[in-house]
Amino acid sequence: MMNERTTAYYENPGADNTRETLGRCIQRLLKWDLASDEQESPTLIIPTTTGQSALLALELLSDHPEIFLIVVGHRYGFKEAGKNEIPDEVQQKIRNRGYALFFGTHLFTGLEKAFSNAYGGAYPHRLIADTLRIFSQGTKVLFEDTVMVTDAGLVAPNRWVVAAGGTGRGLDTAMVIKSVHSDRFFQTRIREILCMPEGAL
Repeated sequence: MMNERTTAYYENPGADNTRETLGRCIQRLLKWDLASDEQESPTLIIPTTTGQSALLALELLSDHPEIFLIVVGHRYGFKEAGKNEIPDEVQQKIRNRGYALFFGTHLFTGLEKAFSNAYGGAYPHRLIADTLRIFSQGTKVLFEDTVMVTDAGLVAPNRWVVAAGGTGRGLDTAMVIKSVHSDRFFQTRIREILCMPEGAL
């Protein structure tokens, strides 16, 4: 038995692909057939640094209340101690729609990064991150974000979700991925690749 699915390959990576990537994510979620429980909402996980991708997602999801959005931002202090890059008004818009907003230490950096920065050497988190980047920068991001929000309790483990990531700014990669906790990272599974930059292959 064989199932045929379509993957879009962008000529170039980057933010210019954000609207199309979100559109493909939403289209897949509107045809959702992977819920393990009738009460599960189709879930979309996206990263944002400045809030622009999140604002576009809010716009595109305005007619689709059945889809639950989880927005992942950089942790506080990522660029400036005690501060977050997403403007307060954007954070409030996300929360006012009943969506989830997550800030936390990145799975592939965390405490190990302090050691590698100070002493050099190879550490598992960098090996994993760089292996995922072979496919695309967004692949690394969406793997990382899915595990982080699962650890935070925002999505149950062992659920299929749609997650997106990007190269620098915006979104250019999206996949149907299984949610797992960080201590079960190698049980992560990819079911579908919705889109990615072709230059990453």
